[in-house]
Amino acid sequence: EEDAANRLFRDLKLKNFRGREGQIDEMKKAALSPEIGGAYVFQAASGWGKSALMSRLYEELCSDCSNKIVLFHSVGVTERSISVSSMLQRFSYEISGVLERPYDELDVMPGSTADDIYRSYFDCVDAASESGYRVIVLIDGFENLTPSENYGPFYFMNNSARYILTGPDGDLDIPEGMSILQKRIDGLSYEEATEILTDILDKAGGKTIDCL
Repeated sequence: EEDAANRLFRDLKLKNFRGREGQIDEMKKAALSPEIGGAYVFQAASGWGKSALMSRLYEELCSDCSNKIVLFHSVGVTERSISVSSMLQRFSYEISGVLERPYDELDVMPGSTADDIYRSYFDCVDAASESGYRVIVLIDGFENLTPSENYGPFYFMNNSARYILTGPDGDLDIPEGMSILQKRIDGLSYEEATEILTDILDKAGGKTIDCL
């Protein structure tokens, strides 16, 4: 259910996507930078198109999946998707599938505690790294995640995976010692804005424009 909902979400967001190459390049560079671990939070106002950017980023990263495991999660696509524990459980299964690791080795069966789920996820990320894979995690709408009891919202990032997150404007309460960078992306270049507005006018039967 979660996988199908996320696929449908991405398809819908990409249906009319165009432009914004500068933002995509910046997010892709962050995802593929050589440092181990850490997170980037790309921020913009609600309705600006962060979800479409993340969907496009996932598509581009997956076009060459050699030595990469790319995970995508959109918070809010299902009732369970707001739970950190539910998200990590799904990630663990996805990583294990790539590694061909038997699912019955994962201690994330119904009734598992948050400790079990977090530990299994950390073990999966470690196993992927030891097998030569780089884990890249894309989470759209990070601010709406509900952390597990006794765990802060950033705790699950304490591993070697690279995290790319989207969220609204505003400062985050980042725990000391964690490498999390915030970056605004709610801006278009002249060329991108002209291209988008020209396309809108063309579809409406208007004339193209040369300047803004």
